[in-house]
Amino acid sequence: MIYRTCVFAGVITGLALSAAYASRAGLTPALWIAAAALAICVALLLAVATKVLFGRETFSFLHYQIAAIATVAIFVPIRGALDLLALALAVTQSIGRIGCAAAGCCHGRPSRFGIRYDDAHVPSHWAGVRLFPVQWVESAFLAAIAIVTATLIGRTGAALAFYASAYAAVRFALEILRGDARRHLFSLSEAQWICLGIILWQRNWIVAGAMLACGAAIVIRGRVDADAIARARRSDAMISAAGIRVSHGVTNGAEHYTISGTLKPGRVRRIARLLRTLGDHHVDPIVIAGGNGIHHVLFAEGAR
Repeated sequence: MIYRTCVFAGVITGLALSAAYASRAGLTPALWIAAAALAICVALLLAVATKVLFGRETFSFLHYQIAAIATVAIFVPIRGALDLLALALAVTQSIGRIGCAAAGCCHGRPSRFGIRYDDAHVPSHWAGVRLFPVQWVESAFLAAIAIVTATLIGRTGAALAFYASAYAAVRFALEILRGDARRHLFSLSEAQWICLGIILWQRNWIVAGAMLACGAAIVIRGRVDADAIARARRSDAMISAAGIRVSHGVTNGAEHYTISGTLKPGRVRRIARLLRTLGDHHVDPIVIAGGNGIHHVLFAEGAR
């Protein structure tokens, strides 16, 4: 309920604020509202089409805003319309992400500081785990982006260019902190590839270079799939997750894991630190290499 309320409030607030800047962009408020309504209808049609094609409803701000921008660019060829849309999208998402935090979607990775959800809001393997409030961070960044975007309206194309570049860079970085199940290619998420494409389209070569360097570092370092490891931790049987096999158990108050697979020492240490956070342990893990690609991770003080 809170999620839908925040999304609805974000849309209304975004439309109202962008309408207030309509004359500066060269449109009447009524014309702008009509153009925005068309973009919203296309986004809703995309949601329906996704449900029909894939059998489930998904909501992605990134996908829907691309559809909205394409709609306005094609059907509302009026100078300044896309700048107003950029402001509306920034405001809508800033408020909408507050709803995401309340609903538990788009959550962050396990963290010493964060939000605990119950299994009514997140899958059972995340219940009770502190998750970094990446939704709040993104909301704050989007609010700042909206303020700057508003100051650029009136300089045709400047607001949209700033919004697209700024949000793509922020979203690319924050994806690293996401802990929910994500589609990945070469250790980068779908959203990160889209954001990189947006930056290259904007020809912002400095930001693109930084993103490529960051992406290369992620690929070389190897992504640790927090969602898969969390699922493994909830099971007492050997299961496959994130390209490895993990078993979990508790003996005499000590929580222990057996991890097997092709693992470099650095990845084993990162998985051990992740398990420490997932279990809310207050001691460092003891990592024992058993040979043949098998490692044991032990927390002597017991699970909390």
